[in-house]
Amino acid sequence: MVSATDIKNMTDEYYSKYKILTEGRDKAEFRRPVEVQAGIEIGLEKFLEERDYHAFVTHFKNELRWNPIVCR
Repeated sequence: MVSATDIKNMTDEYYSKYKILTEGRDKAEFRRPVEVQAGIEIGLEKFLEERDYHAFVTHFKNELRWNPIVCR
């Protein structure tokens, strides 16, 4: 489970570290997908840590098949 606070903090970190161009866009509307991405990053990191995994690789074979590889 990823908390709203964790997502907000990670999103704030993205906005402080990177130049996110929002000119001509609704800033609140644009932030929502960034928050989704932050939640995915946090969730994946927690998943890897809880299982003592040290790497995650994706491979798109024939462009249609997704093959995740998790390494210990």
